[in-house]
Amino acid sequence: VSFKVRRDPWFRGREDALPSTAIVVKEPPPYGKRQGFKPRTPEDYGDGGAFPEIHFAQFPLGMGMGERKGKSEGQIALQYDADGKLRHDAIARIGHDKNKVVYTKLADMRAKVWDEEDEDIQRPDEETIAEQTEKTRLALEKITESKVDILSDC
Repeated sequence: VSFKVRRDPWFRGREDALPSTAIVVKEPPPYGKRQGFKPRTPEDYGDGGAFPEIHFAQFPLGMGMGERKGKSEGQIALQYDADGKLRHDAIARIGHDKNKVVYTKLADMRAKVWDEEDEDIQRPDEETIAEQTEKTRLALEKITESKVDILSDC
């Protein structure tokens, strides 16, 4: 059984008129000839993945790159404490806010001894509580009134 493909007459002569574009694909060197080859750009990988015989960090098709683009290779500067000793806890602090408390020493885990007379841990007296409550009430009242005024103007 033979099938004939019928073409629309509109296409006759137009196939040749279309411009042809060549697609150039950069291919990596063949296996066994990759001595000294280090893929650095996505084009170096062709359309494939990483090369296991090449021993350095590879990111084919940008996978695994994430936020690393334009950043350092994860190197941190040496840091010293007040006594001049090297601070090894700098590694544990990577990726945390500078104000975040990161416990890295045995001394950090010991229980703190609180002085009962210390002002920082004393409860405020009734007068201070009443004063703060009134300040808070006035601030909330001001916010509420401004929102009510805005809604009543609409």
